Amino acid sequence: MFSDCCYSGGIVEIASKRTTPIQYACLSSAYSHNVAYSGWRFLDCILRGFSGASVVDLNGDGHIGLDELALFSEKHMAFVAEGKPMFATTNGFDPRMILSDVSSPNKNPKIGEYVEDFRNNTWRKSEITDTKPGFIRVHETNQGATFDGWLEESQVRPFKYVEFAPNAHVMVKGTSSGKWYPATVQDAFESLRLCHYDRWSTAYDEYIGPSRIKAATMSTLASTPTDDASNLAGMWKGPWQNNCGQSGQDSLDLTEDANGNFEGLWTGEVKVQGRRLDANTAQLWAKTPTRDYQLTAILNHGVVTLSYVARRLDASGSYEGKAVLKQATR
Repeated sequence: MFSDCCYSGGIVEIASKRTTPIQYACLSSAYSHNVAYSGWRFLDCILRGFSGASVVDLNGDGHIGLDELALFSEKHMAFVAEGKPMFATTNGFDPRMILSDVSSPNKNPKIGEYVEDFRNNTWRKSEITDTKPGFIRVHETNQGATFDGWLEESQVRPFKYVEFAPNAHVMVKGTSSGKWYPATVQDAFESLRLCHYDRWSTAYDEYIGPSRIKAATMSTLASTPTDDASNLAGMWKGPWQNNCGQSGQDSLDLTEDANGNFEGLWTGEVKVQGRRLDANTAQLWAKTPTRDYQLTAILNHGVVTLSYVARRLDASGSYEGKAVLKQATR
């Protein structure tokens, strides 16, 4: 089973806990607590494994095993998407099962290395794809990057990033809010750091890449957002409108447990449930006989912006809506 979505590591955890004679092998694109946005880069890992790409043959025996694909995916996704895949096999499923034979040998051990290249006065994350005397061919890996070409050796260097030791106090950038929050480093994998948000449940622990972590200083701690995790819970009311030209007054009444799970009522009668994504954001779901709803609630300076997509169950098509809600009494 391959899972490529936000919190996809959850499928690895669930399979490992199942009481069943079925044998499972599960590989996810992200850690169970992490949002994922990889731009098809996890699929690229799978395609390399099944097509016999030499960079996935980590032990150099000419064959690519499932465990090698998992290890390659972990290292590759950590670099290109700042994500931490998860992998597990159960009930005797052979983790070394051969997926493919190497299609052509790696002519240079540098091919497949993760580096930075200097172009247009900027250092950019890249993967080495070929070499020749005095030159290195790189493929830039940042989201949206399109450069794939030859550069002089002097334009390429090892990937540099700030490292943080276990128990270090850091500031971490929220995936949805864009705000910085105090956290403590728990563990490390490649350039990622497993961080625990200070004063939050361990349900929010996640692997953080170099672009979302920095050292904690007195000035950064002083500017830490003061929104409390419980602020999303409560009664919220305000106007709504959708792209069908309809509008009116809306309400959202939420409760939250210690693990960041929400339940409550939307518009006074529709049952919703969901989970917290970060300190200011919740993902919610709701269903009625005629509609299936996906909702996102973002808290910012005491105002909840509730955005949703409604899929029609009694007809084809869908529509979108948004509400701007302020806290009210029940």
